[in-house]
Amino acid sequence: MKKIITISVGLVLACLLDVIGYSWVNYVPDQTVNELSKRWAQWPSQFVNVAGMSVHFRDEGPKDDPEPIILIHGTGASLHTWDAWSAALVDERRVIRFDLPAFGLTGPEPNELHPKSWTLNPTFGVQFTAGFFIFNEWDLNQLETHFISQVVIERAHSSKWHAEHASTWERILW
Repeated sequence: MKKIITISVGLVLACLLDVIGYSWVNYVPDQTVNELSKRWAQWPSQFVNVAGMSVHFRDEGPKDDPEPIILIHGTGASLHTWDAWSAALVDERRVIRFDLPAFGLTGPEPNELHPKSWTLNPTFGVQFTAGFFIFNEWDLNQLETHFISQVVIERAHSSKWHAEHASTWERILW
């Protein structure tokens, strides 16, 4: 019995040392958006101010495409989630993708009025997305999405929601 306890304690300590060592070797301090932009915001990245936020986006492919494909990433991701899809599509289709607020290189909402999790309040996500589309004169009907963004898209397509919040969509473009 004593041997089993000794082996168990040894294994726990070895795992703990592995975790500490891995964390120490791979630690990277927080970086500013400017530092991150050097790597992640190279051409064809662009930035536009929407509702007080600098929004990172890419608009690639033929600009005369009447039905662009618009790609929105999920939680904990960025527009780079769609790199492979975009590369496969841009020769023939216009592809628009952007970083949602507080993800990728898009800054946080300046007033921090929305909760950290859009799953609790997707209304802010709808307002932001609609404002971004209105600002760029894009059609909300060409959206493809990933994970949590689906909630945003479903609400944006809801005629009841649109009717109740149409004025908010216009005000979001301060």
